[in-house]
Amino acid sequence: MAPLNLEQKYLSINGMRMAFVERVGNTQDASTVLFVHGLGCHARVWDAVVRRLDSSQSVVSIDFRGHGQSEKTGPYSWGQLGSDLCSLILSLNLNSIIGVGHCLGTHPLLQAAATVNKRIKALLLFEPAIFAPRAYASAGQFKMFDSPEEHPYARRRTTWDSPKQWFESIRDRSPFDLWSEEVLRDHCQHGLEQTEHGQYELRCSPLVEAETSLECAGTDVHPLLSSVDVPVKVFRGKSARGIRHPLDTIHSVTWPKLAQSFRNGSDVQLEELSHYIPMERPELVAKELSTVQREVL
Repeated sequence: MAPLNLEQKYLSINGMRMAFVERVGNTQDASTVLFVHGLGCHARVWDAVVRRLDSSQSVVSIDFRGHGQSEKTGPYSWGQLGSDLCSLILSLNLNSIIGVGHCLGTHPLLQAAATVNKRIKALLLFEPAIFAPRAYASAGQFKMFDSPEEHPYARRRTTWDSPKQWFESIRDRSPFDLWSEEVLRDHCQHGLEQTEHGQYELRCSPLVEAETSLECAGTDVHPLLSSVDVPVKVFRGKSARGIRHPLDTIHSVTWPKLAQSFRNGSDVQLEELSHYIPMERPELVAKELSTVQREVL
């Protein structure tokens, strides 16, 4: 597998310091793969995919506000995350982008595709956290929790003695028992920050994760979808039997008809995989990237 050669960088964007890692390649087509992580994750959760790409491929992988090494500054609305991503694309002057997103990360990617569309060539969306249109129309009426403090995410453990301890604690727990060991080790290694007392603390605090989760239906992206005219491939995991519980971390969260909303959309359902497709099968993501690069560049 190719060496990572990722450089940690920061930009001042929309009133906060946004972190990202970058590898400037030397490919003739000058394309950039833009990785956008899901809720509670960070830029380095994509490392296993990057290792499987050609070492000459340009790569940018971001940390959303409140996640990874980005500043913990609200608001955490999904519309704000989309604005942050657009600002980063313009600040770095990225072009010929192939956007790769998971869960939360697909929503800002679609906002970017509708806003800076000339810069984006294709999108690979893994388990988009985009629901049926009616979910957004009634979002204010059916909130499960009145505040982030009430959300179960807010009660998660925050400190560990080491990344290894965190890894050993969660490796056999759902949904992490489904993840590739390589991806889970990267997640634990880069998802913690050492404190002045020598312990390790979650970079994405449980309260921020809870607040961001509660904003999931606050920004309706559906009106933008018809203006996304690049190839969009939607990958869905296995469907729940009956109605999916909102806190279900295994079954697909994606509106099954999402791909039909795009001018050039396609839908792939992988019934053998969970919501965490990129974490289970990083080699599948790398293979799909190679395919789309041949088709659109």
